[in-house]
Amino acid sequence: MEKFADISLSPIPESKMVLSEIRVLGCYFELYWHFSQGEILRFDFPQKHLDQFPDRSYKQLLMTEIANRMNTINTCVAIQNEYLKNYYVLYLHYANGMDIPADFPESIIDLFPSRTYIHQLKSAINMLQLEINNEKATM
Repeated sequence: MEKFADISLSPIPESKMVLSEIRVLGCYFELYWHFSQGEILRFDFPQKHLDQFPDRSYKQLLMTEIANRMNTINTCVAIQNEYLKNYYVLYLHYANGMDIPADFPESIIDLFPSRTYIHQLKSAINMLQLEINNEKATM
C-alpha cells in the first residue's frame, strides 16, 4: 500500500478523460508511424495533431509527448485500480466483517461510512470495474 499511498489521496480520474487520453495517444502513435515508416495517414486524421507536429523534424518532440501521455494514462489506471481495491476491501469488511488495514484511506470510509451504504458501494465497484474494462478495450 505504501507504493500507492499518494495515489489513494488523488481524486478518481473520470473515464471520459482517460478514454480521451487513449485516443490522443493512438493518434500520436499513428503520426509517429507515419514519420518513421512513411505510412499514409488516414483521411480523417485530426488536423490539430498535424498542426502540433507538422513534419519529421518534430519526431523527437512527438516521442516525448507519447511518453508523457503514456505516463498520464498509466497513472490514471493505477489510481482507478487503487480505488477499486479499496472499494473491495471495504465491501468485504461490511459484508463479511473482514478487518481493514490500519492505513486504509479515510476518504474511502467517508464516501461509504457504514454498512448501510453497502449497496451504493457495490454499485460503485461495478461502475468503476465497467469503466476500467472499457478503457482496457480501447487500448
